[in-house]
Amino acid sequence: MILASQSPRRRELLEQAGFELSLAPADIDESRLPGERPVELVERLAREKAEAALAGLGAARLAGQG
Repeated sequence: MILASQSPRRRELLEQAGFELSLAPADIDESRLPGERPVELVERLAREKAEAALAGLGAARLAGQG
């Protein structure tokens, strides 16, 4: 699993759950956009982190798309 997060706790939890991780932290602005609802913020950040991590790895597409 590729973890596009810099969170030590998230890494720890996933490793404790038995996942083998490759780290690809995404350097994106996590600021909330004006008028953005919390659920929209979470969805946008997850998408942007996944896209940044995959771009850095040269991946062709996101899992679950296409």
